[in-house]
Amino acid sequence: MAVHRIEYDEHKAETLIRLEALKTFIREFRAMMVKDRAAEKAKLDAEFKALQPDEPFRDDADGTIEQKTEQWVHDVAFGHYISFAIKYYGDLPRASNYGCIIQIYTLLEERGTLLCRDIKKKKPEILFTVEELRGEDDDINCIRLFLERQCDVVLKDWSKITTFRKLRNAIVHANGIAKEKTLELLEKEKGLEVSDKGQVHVSDAYVDGIFETVESMFTETFDKLKYPNTTRIGHWPAHLAIGINAKTRDVIIEDDLDRLLRHS
Repeated sequence: MAVHRIEYDEHKAETLIRLEALKTFIREFRAMMVKDRAAEKAKLDAEFKALQPDEPFRDDADGTIEQKTEQWVHDVAFGHYISFAIKYYGDLPRASNYGCIIQIYTLLEERGTLLCRDIKKKKPEILFTVEELRGEDDDINCIRLFLERQCDVVLKDWSKITTFRKLRNAIVHANGIAKEKTLELLEKEKGLEVSDKGQVHVSDAYVDGIFETVESMFTETFDKLKYPNTTRIGHWPAHLAIGINAKTRDVIIEDDLDRLLRHS
């Protein structure tokens, strides 16, 4: 019998799983938002087309029936659609993309720090830990310093990460309103726009682009340091349970073991 051994590296597998999960979340949430938006728009359209003025218009000195009807339609339409427009083209996209920025940054900071620790564990001859390279006011630059100086890894897109960090800080600390000294930097970044009040609009394209930058940082580092082409099976979540009936081939997946046992 031939035996095929699957290489497994716990750190790399967990990082790839986290990246894939976040990418899936971003894609699925956008699809759900587009679907909900279309459904609500269709409902509003049906209601709007059924609306009629309280009294019929007449030609007089204030305008013709056609002119008055057109003005009425415009006035009613604005009030009918304004909340929908703000929700689906303002508040929800902003909240979604701000949340994505925070999640991507958190993944970069956490998995990047753990990557440096994992490398140090595998290569004890490396002189410094990532914590020893940490500056007072920069929480991720130590990752760059460790990879470039200790591991000879070139992070070619780090300037994008620098801008990304400033954007994330503006979102976390001031709901996306950037400090004056960082506005020029953010305005130059493709996919970002700054309003007159200094609030940054984050496009879907920027979210996708910065995700790819972060993902490439990890995958290129894994390749450079010859991490194994590992399976993506990571740790088994403690709360997850799967029940299988061999006779019926029914499979039940639950996030609560007690609940699964009640199904048995």
